Amino acid sequence: LKAKKVILIGGTGVISDSVKKGLTSKGISVTRIGGKSRYDTSLLIAKQLDKLVDVHTAYLAYGFGEPDALSIAAQSGQSKQPIILTAKKSVHANSYKWLKAERLKTAYFIGGTTVIAPEIIKELNKITSENVLNNRLSGKTRQITNAKVVEKFYKNSDMQSIMVAHSQTAKLVDALSA
Repeated sequence: LKAKKVILIGGTGVISDSVKKGLTSKGISVTRIGGKSRYDTSLLIAKQLDKLVDVHTAYLAYGFGEPDALSIAAQSGQSKQPIILTAKKSVHANSYKWLKAERLKTAYFIGGTTVIAPEIIKELNKITSENVLNNRLSGKTRQITNAKVVEKFYKNSDMQSIMVAHSQTAKLVDALSA
């Protein structure tokens, strides 16, 4: 790919400094976006994105619910709007403070009530200009949740192709790569 710049996503506990050193030894400029936790890292990514485009929409997904975050990842990338990882019952204080300061237009919540409590949606509804109380996209299974995301964001699309990947947590790396 002849890349001249690489951005490592995650702290040194996820991607070691030896990886960074290996890249820099090849003349590649390397930066890292990584916080103390996955929640912090998602916020840091959102802040970097905000330097490039105006953040007006947030996609919230459970921090340990990789299938839900992956379901919204393509839409997040296409719309250039961040995925903010949450705990089950609350958005981390720093993330909430930042989201509030962004004066969001809207937000979407990927996953059911067992991973994103209704209280989170109510809290975000207080800081968005649009009513987001009905913006939960979920189903009884991760596959149905994914289908809800596709139905919501791609209903008027003519898709020339789609990618299908394994949906078991242990094999989600294929979906992430896609």
